Amino acid sequence: MLTVPRKIPRALPRRSWQRLSLFTALTLIALNANASSGSLGGGSPGSVSAGLTVGSNGQLLRDGKPFRGIGVNYFSLFSGLLANPSSTAYIAGLRQLEAHRIPFVRFMATGFWPDDLKMLQTHPREYWRLMGDVVRQAQADHVGLIPDFFWSSDTIPDLVGDSRDQWGNPDSRTIRFMRRYVAQFMLRFAHSPAIWGYEFGNEYNLAIDLPNWRAHLGPVQPARGTPRERTAADRLSSAEIVVAYRAFAGEVRKFDTRRIIESGNSIDRISAWHQKYRQSWRPDDKSEYARMLRYLNPEPFDMTSVHWYPDRRLLPPFKSGERYLSFLVRLARGNDQPLFVGEFGLRGPAASAADRRAFRTLLGSIIASGVPLAALWVYDDPKLPAWNTTFNNARAYQLLAVARADRLLRERKAARSARSPRVSVLATHRSSKAAR
Repeated sequence: MLTVPRKIPRALPRRSWQRLSLFTALTLIALNANASSGSLGGGSPGSVSAGLTVGSNGQLLRDGKPFRGIGVNYFSLFSGLLANPSSTAYIAGLRQLEAHRIPFVRFMATGFWPDDLKMLQTHPREYWRLMGDVVRQAQADHVGLIPDFFWSSDTIPDLVGDSRDQWGNPDSRTIRFMRRYVAQFMLRFAHSPAIWGYEFGNEYNLAIDLPNWRAHLGPVQPARGTPRERTAADRLSSAEIVVAYRAFAGEVRKFDTRRIIESGNSIDRISAWHQKYRQSWRPDDKSEYARMLRYLNPEPFDMTSVHWYPDRRLLPPFKSGERYLSFLVRLARGNDQPLFVGEFGLRGPAASAADRRAFRTLLGSIIASGVPLAALWVYDDPKLPAWNTTFNNARAYQLLAVARADRLLRERKAARSARSPRVSVLATHRSSKAAR
C-alpha cells in the first residue's frame, strides 16, 4: 500500500546529479561514523537464535518450534519518531499490542522520502538512538519486529543520486548505501530478541517489467528530495530487483545466519511471466506463475512474500480467495519457503455488519488456507484514515478479530502438543547448513 501519484519525467540536469553525488559522499561518511551508537546486545555475528527461522522442510519456526501468528503493520512506528523525535505514541501503541497478545509488527525502518533521512545525514547518533528506543520498547513489551529496510524503490536511488535501475548494479551507489545501512542496523540490533526477521522493501514486484512503464517511473517531489524529472533509467526490471534482493540477503547473512529474510513483495501480477518475457498483460498459466513466484523470492530468501486484498485479480481459473491462498501456500512450501502475507485488510472507516462479515471472511481465508504468518494493514496511522485501525476507533473490530485469531492459533498449538508430548525440533535452517 501507500502509493503516490506518478509523473512522466524528462532528463535530470547534470548539475543536480553533481550535487547529489556530493550528498552521497557525506551520507556514507555519516553512516560509517559512530557504528556502536544505539546498539543493543553483543556477541559474534551469526550467533543469533531468537526470532523466526525456517525448517529444512519449509516450516516456519519460532524458537525451534512450529509457529503461526498474525500481527499488524505499524508503518509509523519508527517514521513517526523521525517526524517528531519527542513523540511517545509508539510506547502506548506497542503496549496495547502486548496487552492483546498480538505477536509482531512489520514497520518501515528508514524513510519514505529522501528528506525523511535528514537526521541520518546530520545527526546519525540521534537517528540510531531513536531506532534503539523502538527496539528496546518492543523487546520490553515482547512484540516481535520485522523491519522493512527500503520501503520505496525510489528513496535510496534518489538519496544517493542514482537512477532506479541502479538497484541492479552491484557496484552502484545505491547498493553501497544499502550494504552500509544494513550493516549499521545489524551491528546495533541483530542480537535483540525483538528482531524476528528482515524484509527488503515494499511491493517492488508491482513496479517491474511493466508494458506501460512510462507511467510508473517514480514520484516527483523535489521538496521531499526527489529529482525534478525522471528518465527511462528509472524503469525497473525483475532482473534488477533480484540483484538487489540477493545483495541485501547476503549482507544480512554476514551478521545473522538464521532469522528469516524476505522480499516484501505483494502478490505477483497474474501476468508476471508474460510481462517479463513478452511485455504483455496476458495472464500466466499456473506453471508460468509458479516460476515467476520462485524467481521473485530467490535464495537466500527463505520466505515467499505476498500482500492480499479482496480486490486483487485472481489467477485463472481461481474464483475463491481461500483456494488461491492455499495454492500460494503450496507453491511456497514446494520451494521450502513458508508464505508470509505481509499485508491484508479491508478498506473503509465504517463498521457495519457487512464490513464485519467481509473481514471475517478475509481473515478466515488466511487461517483456513494454512498461511503461517500474516500482518493486518495498518495499525495507528492517522494519515491513512480509510485504513487506520486502532483499539479506539470504528475499525477496532479488525484488531480484536486478529487478537482472537492469535488466541485460537495458540490454543490449537497447545492442543497438538498435549496430544503429542514428543514434539521434535525440525531440521535446522538451510542457512546454517551453508554456514557449515
